[in-house]
Amino acid sequence: MKNINIAFCFDRNLWMQAGVAITSLLMSADNKCRYSIYCVVSDDVIPLYQNELKKIVEKISPESSIIFKYAGDAFKKGFVWGYNSTATYYRFMLHELFPDLKKIIYSDVDVIFQNDLISFYDIDMEDNFIAAVKDNLNVQSVFSYHFKKYPMWQKYNFKTLLGNYVNIGVSLWNLDKIRTTQIYEEWNSLITEEFPFSDQDIVNYTCQGKIKHISPVFNAMAANYGRLYDQDEIWKSMKKEGLLTEQELKNVYEKPEVIHYIGPKPWNEKVSKFFEIWWFYASLTNFNSAFLVNYIENNKKCLDILEQNGFNIEVGYILFDPYSTVKELKESLDFFDKTRLYNKRVYLIDNLKITPFSKFYDMACSKQLPLSPLNVQTVSYDYKFADAKVQKIWNTASKWKRNVEKKYSIYEANTRGESNNIFFAEEAKILNYLEFQIISNLVKYADSGIKDYKDLSQKSMKIYENIIKHKKEDKRKQNVYMLSKNKEKVR
Repeated sequence: MKNINIAFCFDRNLWMQAGVAITSLLMSADNKCRYSIYCVVSDDVIPLYQNELKKIVEKISPESSIIFKYAGDAFKKGFVWGYNSTATYYRFMLHELFPDLKKIIYSDVDVIFQNDLISFYDIDMEDNFIAAVKDNLNVQSVFSYHFKKYPMWQKYNFKTLLGNYVNIGVSLWNLDKIRTTQIYEEWNSLITEEFPFSDQDIVNYTCQGKIKHISPVFNAMAANYGRLYDQDEIWKSMKKEGLLTEQELKNVYEKPEVIHYIGPKPWNEKVSKFFEIWWFYASLTNFNSAFLVNYIENNKKCLDILEQNGFNIEVGYILFDPYSTVKELKESLDFFDKTRLYNKRVYLIDNLKITPFSKFYDMACSKQLPLSPLNVQTVSYDYKFADAKVQKIWNTASKWKRNVEKKYSIYEANTRGESNNIFFAEEAKILNYLEFQIISNLVKYADSGIKDYKDLSQKSMKIYENIIKHKKEDKRKQNVYMLSKNKEKVR
């Protein structure tokens, strides 16, 4: 089996993102090759984080290997901008840290691999330092904008790079060539210069004429910075200006082998048409819940602002699917507790609908999960859960929900006609919270036996009615107070 060397450089802030990238790398290999993964990291990537990444490799590709090297403080004086850190310069050490390697693929961690890297790794480097993809920055209007904006581009006359500037976020490095020429000394001498794209600018400037340009499928840059950097527009502009062929443009859209999320990141916000692909691989890691909490925290302010301006926010979340486990339910409920999402309008007692010929339909058929006849109204199949404990939790929670459905209906009817009715909005939040508490209790006692339904139902309804009673009394007192204040004004 062919072995491929690949390096990632990162600090504590991006170790989980490295895990997502490595997950996609190993899964996309499809047993065609194995990887020797070299991670150059800062001191804050502690053994705990390293062990989590090792687990990924051991689980998905036991034939592959992963090692860690600490970078030390060699680049502590290096200039960085925006969200970057000095870890971006660690790639300048690859030739030194791994003296036995002739070449290596370097990759940023904000990537997803969709194919094995055999054809990429086998590219003939000839007499070049690196092999890389032409950057979107080569579009004349974009290049001119950056040239005017950044003094360093003017100082080092970057106009000579127009049409040939590469993105080194995913690139093949000729380590033998780097060692023999000692170009790394020139790289190190420039790290304090305020280049806007740090190490990438340095490599482009110092390696002019010694960079091999390769197919854009090996670094399909997914950007979304507004019109200047709109993903579709920028790639079409590159084709129009002769920077790539019609076939290359088609392959970037349809067959990208490496997706590179330059600019806004999918773990922070909704970006590009490749957003869902990143989250698919993130969902396969042990730290997916941490990504979800971070994403919600980053975007919850937007929800709050919309609610303050009269918008009725519903949060879509499917807690139950055919193969849910009690452990997964606990993790999801912990996530809801941390983010307080039950303060939004969200329905937790809801299950995934299996539609004909979907992924879950195929899975259910292959695992012989019993499906009910097709419901023509929802175009979906009902089912029993694979886990008996989850089935019992679902049955009890559904029974509780039916018992309070009338109150849900009252809320729905009133809020449709009175979108600004604070009382009914508060009532909905109470019901959401009780729903959360009911499922939490059912999950909590799943291993020792489900608590008596009647007891749970009676207690929750009593809590609900007491809260509503207090709310009504508070509302009535508030109205009396407002009436008396108005009478005083009339006098």
